[in-house]
Amino acid sequence: MALGFGPFVDITGNESFHRVTPDDVAECVNRWPYKSDTDRRFDAKRVIKSTGVADRFVLKKGTTVQGVVHELLDAWLAEAGLTEKDCGGIALSHTNYANPSDALHIAETVAQQRNISGPVLATSYGCTGFVKLVSEAIPAMKHVQNDKCLPLLFVESPTNGVDVRDPKAGPIFADGAAATGLLHDVGHKLLFASVRDIEPPVASSGPIFHSEVDDAENFFGESERKLVMRMAGNEAYENAIQVLTQATGIALERILYGGRGYSPRVFVVPHQPNGKLVKALQDMTGPELQQHFGLPKVRFVNGMWERANTVSVTIPSTIARIAELEKEDPPKQGDIVLMPAAGICIADPGSKMSQGRAAMEW
Repeated sequence: MALGFGPFVDITGNESFHRVTPDDVAECVNRWPYKSDTDRRFDAKRVIKSTGVADRFVLKKGTTVQGVVHELLDAWLAEAGLTEKDCGGIALSHTNYANPSDALHIAETVAQQRNISGPVLATSYGCTGFVKLVSEAIPAMKHVQNDKCLPLLFVESPTNGVDVRDPKAGPIFADGAAATGLLHDVGHKLLFASVRDIEPPVASSGPIFHSEVDDAENFFGESERKLVMRMAGNEAYENAIQVLTQATGIALERILYGGRGYSPRVFVVPHQPNGKLVKALQDMTGPELQQHFGLPKVRFVNGMWERANTVSVTIPSTIARIAELEKEDPPKQGDIVLMPAAGICIADPGSKMSQGRAAMEW
């Protein structure tokens, strides 16, 4: 029995979120305590130019991830025309480096509060979390009745795990919430989803990602000592381009050489760590892949402008807004949507990366 994605919804920016402007980001980064005398000051223009992101959102003070999960589930069920009685389980992606089991605890609590029985899935998998959750949901659907669905919920608050003053992290990350769901024999046909850990293709003199305990600030100017993620900005950027390009090419080969009788138009919705990176993929990789595979269209969709890097939320959030983002030529029935991802390898962040690839037919 085939599986399909239900509607995609994005509630990022609703009443549970606080808007953060480029001026706010610049103000935070200029307080970075480790900057040298030669470091240039940030301003709003520099934030936008370096990231491809304007405003972004963070959870309001006092807002809980669990509360947002409830809001997101309500929004997705309303969009799908369903109720809790139609749910045959629940699946949540929420990354918490300091407490990876937090996602499962939240998912189990929400399932109990909403009286949802069936499989309860949870991942704390970083930027490849969308593909990871989908890949784990596929076998779980064997335990979901044919007339029921499995909501896939993505709620991320990475600004709690970084120091927003850090010039390599503060301008990049933001919080977000988006959802879709898997159904039997209806919706956008799911073709495949898989994740693997790989060696970074571009050599680095040190770890690309690492975590440490340090004094860190949030976007509300509050400081606390906590576990924060650090990254080598240039190395992370270069490796992300390579890993996403590779994942896209492998996914295209799997689709085109799998017996399809036509050359489809292809929309690529990658994990989006940086708006500038997605633009580079569209300008360089898109035309190369289009020519190499003889396709009528390969389009990388950029959803970063008012979102930033919302970790596992970036892919479903962009798909939820794809008609608006690609309003001149949105996906049509039969088009292929690829969903490649690249990010931290949660099991070995110091020496490996995680690569994901998924695809669906619109």
